[in-house]
Amino acid sequence: MRNTAAALALFSLGAGWLAGTPASADAGDVARDIRATADRLLAGGSEGPGEVQEPLRHLIEVAAGVGREGRLAAPVQAKIDSAAAQARRLSPLDERARAAVDEAYAALNQGRPFAFPKAVGSIEQAKGYGRGQVDRSLAALSAGRSEEAARELLGFVLLVITPMEAKP
Repeated sequence: MRNTAAALALFSLGAGWLAGTPASADAGDVARDIRATADRLLAGGSEGPGEVQEPLRHLIEVAAGVGREGRLAAPVQAKIDSAAAQARRLSPLDERARAAVDEAYAALNQGRPFAFPKAVGSIEQAKGYGRGQVDRSLAALSAGRSEEAARELLGFVLLVITPMEAKP
């Protein structure tokens, strides 16, 4: 439990983050939005999990918008939209919302669910891995690979909300 609390504290940002990305936003605006949200999550400094909910919701919404703009297959888009709806209705930290995000991720990942990276055993390693996911998402977005961009973005969200196992 302490690792979960530490991870949540690490990946937080100040309250008041506005959720939602306009569907008409250009890729540059979306990329800046993703980078700013992820950077604030990675900066940490929060006192509790309440402050991570809005940015996490926002990133899930952005992934859904990327999917819509990229015209992903309807069943895949439906899973991402369902995850976004669950994150709006519940806390993104709620297990049911996490499960919906994982289903959406699996739909984007050839049916394979998210697995916490085995190489990540510390908060600093998690930060580095998360930065890589965001970088890959932005590179895919810029290259017009919407499915990959959404998958990496949801993978980042899952990295944040999945408890890190203690290493012996």
